[in-house]
Amino acid sequence: MADNKHISMESIINNSPVIVISRKVTKAFPIKYVSNNIKQFGYSPEDFYSGNVKYADLIHPDDRKVVLKAFKYLNEQLAEFIQEYRIVTRFGEIRYVEDRVHVKNHDERESYIDGIILDITERKHHELIAHQQKTATGKALSEISLEDVLGLLVTNAEKVNPGLKCAIMLLDNKKQHISHVVAPNLPLFFKDSMEGLEIGYGVCSSGTAVYMGERIIVDDIEKHPYWARHRLVAQQAGIRTSWADLIVASTGEILGTFVMYFDKPNKPKKACFEYLKANAALAAIEIEHRIVNETFRESEHRFKTIFNNINDQIYVSELNGNLLDVNKVVVDNLGYTKEFILKSSPMDIVPSWYVQRASELIKVIEREKKAIYEAAAICKDGSVIPLEVNARMIDYNGKKTILSVARDITERNKAEAALRESEKQFRALVSNIPGITYRCKYDIDWTMLYMSEEVTQISGYDAKNFINNSIHTYDTLIHEDDRDFVNNTIRNAVNVDKHWEAEYRIIHKDGNVRWVQEKGRAIKDESGVVRYLDGFIFDISERKRAENTKKLNQSRLEALIELNEMTVSSLDEIAEFVKEEAVRLTESKLGYIAFLNADETALIMHSWSNSAMSECGVSDRQFIYPIKTTGLWGEAVRQRKPVITNDYPAPNPLKKGYPDGHVQLTRHMNVPIIEGDQIVAVVGVGNKEEDYNESDVHQLTLLLHGMWKLIQRRQLIGALSKYSDELSKANTKLRSVNMIKAEFIEDSLKKDKGPLNKNDVLDDETLTLLEDSQKEAISVLLKNSEKIKRLIDTVLYTNLQRSGKIEYSFAPVNIGSVLSDALLNLILLVDEKELVLEKDIPTGLPVVKADKDKLKEVFIYLIHNAINLTPKGNSINVGVLEEDEYLHVTVKDTGEGIDQTIMPHLFSTMYQVNDSDKRMYQGLESSLYICKETIVAHQGTIWTESEVGKGSVFHVRLPKWKDEHKI
Repeated sequence: MADNKHISMESIINNSPVIVISRKVTKAFPIKYVSNNIKQFGYSPEDFYSGNVKYADLIHPDDRKVVLKAFKYLNEQLAEFIQEYRIVTRFGEIRYVEDRVHVKNHDERESYIDGIILDITERKHHELIAHQQKTATGKALSEISLEDVLGLLVTNAEKVNPGLKCAIMLLDNKKQHISHVVAPNLPLFFKDSMEGLEIGYGVCSSGTAVYMGERIIVDDIEKHPYWARHRLVAQQAGIRTSWADLIVASTGEILGTFVMYFDKPNKPKKACFEYLKANAALAAIEIEHRIVNETFRESEHRFKTIFNNINDQIYVSELNGNLLDVNKVVVDNLGYTKEFILKSSPMDIVPSWYVQRASELIKVIEREKKAIYEAAAICKDGSVIPLEVNARMIDYNGKKTILSVARDITERNKAEAALRESEKQFRALVSNIPGITYRCKYDIDWTMLYMSEEVTQISGYDAKNFINNSIHTYDTLIHEDDRDFVNNTIRNAVNVDKHWEAEYRIIHKDGNVRWVQEKGRAIKDESGVVRYLDGFIFDISERKRAENTKKLNQSRLEALIELNEMTVSSLDEIAEFVKEEAVRLTESKLGYIAFLNADETALIMHSWSNSAMSECGVSDRQFIYPIKTTGLWGEAVRQRKPVITNDYPAPNPLKKGYPDGHVQLTRHMNVPIIEGDQIVAVVGVGNKEEDYNESDVHQLTLLLHGMWKLIQRRQLIGALSKYSDELSKANTKLRSVNMIKAEFIEDSLKKDKGPLNKNDVLDDETLTLLEDSQKEAISVLLKNSEKIKRLIDTVLYTNLQRSGKIEYSFAPVNIGSVLSDALLNLILLVDEKELVLEKDIPTGLPVVKADKDKLKEVFIYLIHNAINLTPKGNSINVGVLEEDEYLHVTVKDTGEGIDQTIMPHLFSTMYQVNDSDKRMYQGLESSLYICKETIVAHQGTIWTESEVGKGSVFHVRLPKWKDEHKI
């Protein structure tokens, strides 16, 4: 119990202005105890306990000798006394203190000076001014104006130095101008020139001091720039030096400046600073004192006016319950006279049930300083008025009292009873309504009073967690980008007394975004005060998704149309467009596009989206990513399908980590572009707010295939243009040769008949050369015409294939007959190159399941390809082997062979011949792509074996006809 008392007392002391101190009666009077509120002077108890600061250090140098001498002889002459002296705070401020001390002997050997120290600076300053005023006029200080008091302060300050003139310059309410100058001994024209000056840098000493918030010392006005605009008026007033210090209220507000002027240049010493500061502080005390008194009088007048005219009942009572005052409403409502109420016992005007809990309520008010509760009052006619009381502790005429504001809640109780009954019916009704039904308060937190269980289905959280905002507030569920919109929509609707309707996003417990639609209206009481907000919240995510899908489909269609029109755009422009559209169509925050090298071992980064580049801080960006060492970004290539990662931060053994400065990913999706069996490019997007899904994959896949078709079309046009140019050149050459030949023959016919001379022989040789050139030109024409024809045939085939218009008519077909027809078509080419044609086609082979015409075209392509690759005079071989359920056809050439890096891609529509960005239409030019597609349609297989320098073998395996019969 003693400890609690000690702690309580120490707490009281430390929160009071009185400093408790105990000093040992020895040299330097070391401090043995000092209360924590010594901090008001800038020191802590530890400063004294450690010996770093001695008490003598606090005492003003001019008072130190007297004070310490008094301490020294205190025990010999007087057991206790009171003395006043000055101290210097740690901040250099001079304060007056009253030191009440007495000597206490703790044992025979040690004595202590125990006492209390009180700051009396304000009192001393006030006494000084009062003394001066009483001496001058005989009036009390409170009876004279602030102007006169400040004038006395100025006049008193001027006495310390001949030639010193002082002024107090006060600011206007906005602290923007000097509004009033108190300077009894300065010329009137000088005061007039200062009043109205705007505060700013270089506006005399006062204006600059206020602007900069610090003391300003100008030791020679004639030279200092602060007085450049007002130097003449200073000369006329006879001043050369200006020192200005701020007059600062206890709240930190700057009220004005105290200024000291001298008639000659003068640099201040330390004592001058203290004097200037002390006078500024004295002015601040008096100004603030007057402001406080005036504010108090106005406040008291307003209080009395409100007290007697407010609509609610007001009681002022002592802590024991006795009434000290009531307002007129209490008298009117209860029917008693005011005198009767104040003299009555509380039990005379309140019900017994309230009397029983009154003491507990008073304890709560004392502890919490306020309380809200329900009570009642008994009227003179015996009726009882139910009240809602808002009570709090106040200081009333210097006493701790309880101010209670009581409101008659008779009508409110009736309304609430009716409301409770209505709510029963309401809850029974809303339990069957799809969506959330709620009621909340119209306060800053939208405190939830009721919320239906449907909130669990929509948000993932239990309804009970929202009631009274016990765990969650509904406001925190709203997407941060929509929160202000929702709050403003509701408040604006309430202000104009209309219902509201809003669609916005919420964050489900699982982290996904859902769309909801809210409709509601404010409920007011009879006085027009908003009591509740009632509303419904419906999940419209499916509708929004459908709308979004429709919008995305429209956007994709527009993107594909725009992409289709980019026929003259460069590859970079096409890729850039597709990349940004991929980000937009999937509602992502960033994206990138990369191409693969020939053997699918590395991603070659083409570019990142604009949004990604704006956030990326990677200083040394990579452009080539080996598939083998690339993390999740390489999975689309390794798995050869789209890969979605909707929780990118989660641990994953496939991740390799970010480079320093890389954009942080939350979600990621990679989609490959597959042409035949080759991946040619990869597009990635990331950081969509919701999870990526198959719809996103679909959007990207369609867009990417559109891009790839456009790239193919552009390169096809390039190939056609190339061969057309060569064809045109060959045609021009042929026309030139024909023209020369015609002219040569015409000249020969004109010559006389006779034996040939040497010139005729020369002409025959020329004719032979012309015929060779003619044959060469015709050969070039045929070859390029054939290439163009093959390209056009293949493009037509691919277009028909993609549109599903290629039809097959399968029947039993004799493979030997098909090969014979194909060789017959190409026999002239074989003869032209003087090739040896070797055939190993047994008779009596089983038939195969085939479309004869389409299968013949395949072998024409393959044999033609072998003829082209085989040097003149070499051989080609066509053979057939019978295997279990298949016939195996081989077409072998003795050409240079095919590079192994190209082998896996021979049957693609196009592939790289190296790792550059240039792509060649090898598949289309050789028609190998058509061959593969046709054989696959026949449920067969086709492949190649080749070795550089030793030629190539093309293999075709076809299934036998199930119902075997010979043709």
